[in-house]
Amino acid sequence: MGIYLHPTPKDSQNPATWEILAGVPSGTSAKLARLEASYPNRDEINSTDEAAFYEILLATPNLNRLHSFKLFGWGRINRRFSSLAEIYGRNTSLDSLLMTENAQLVALLLDAQGLKIAEILPHISGISWG
Repeated sequence: MGIYLHPTPKDSQNPATWEILAGVPSGTSAKLARLEASYPNRDEINSTDEAAFYEILLATPNLNRLHSFKLFGWGRINRRFSSLAEIYGRNTSLDSLLMTENAQLVALLLDAQGLKIAEILPHISGISWG
């Protein structure tokens, strides 16, 4: 288990937002949606849909990256992130921070995580971790 860092997108309904945040090419969301629609029972453990879906997903890096990003965000928070959050009085296990609360701290935390903040900030209204 770990504590994962997730974006709070400004427009979570816009596929392009997810593509930008995940760092995948435009159109990847539509391809992932078609793949998901092709395997409606993919969430049933040990089903043929589950096996076929994940076989294709794992063989297609951009689809896998977007799918994983939607589940795990930018991955586990690192020690630098955790230390900085603690210094600023944030809960290091479960918390969220909106840009309207403290945009500078959001940028600092993203930077501490090693992310390209200039590419991310225009597309988020905040971050969460837990």
